[in-house]
Amino acid sequence: RVLTHPMALAQCSTFLKGLDAVREAVYDTAYGAKLIKSENLSDTAAIASAEAAQTYGLKVLERDIHDKTRGENITRYIILARDPAEYVPNCAYRTSLVFTLEEGSGQLFKALSVFALREISITKIESRPLRANPLLSTDEGTKQFNYVFYLDFLGHSSELKSKQAIRHLQEITPFFKILGSYPTSAV
Repeated sequence: RVLTHPMALAQCSTFLKGLDAVREAVYDTAYGAKLIKSENLSDTAAIASAEAAQTYGLKVLERDIHDKTRGENITRYIILARDPAEYVPNCAYRTSLVFTLEEGSGQLFKALSVFALREISITKIESRPLRANPLLSTDEGTKQFNYVFYLDFLGHSSELKSKQAIRHLQEITPFFKILGSYPTSAV
């Protein structure tokens, strides 16, 4: 049996296919290691960090087991603060935001166009079904998923073209929130 977070199960699927083990998802990678220690599970392994192994007194059996064909496994960590970071000229920034869209065709195109019109590069966009209201009834009598979108773009929220794009996006979205602007890393 192998315990870990669902994302780690996916990122290590090639390695896991070679094992005759049941895969079990837990809420985070360190929790899998903690369970092995607390319940004294001698027939169970965890995919976790070396630090988790050290914390819970476990032996590292294999290292670097992520799927190499998918490229490097990169996790992005950010520092959160209540107040926004000050804008420093000549520094590259990324801004993260979250929004929802009205029902109807072309809504995502309209939302992304506010950035394209201003030549602002989008570096990431993800969608997740809304928890509170995951399904919408359409005018045609069918149902469709209702999504929340997470988007990162290059620029600081206080820069003029970013402000214009943000204002425009706010006008066409029922929910909008800036998560923050922060200096980009060298990665």
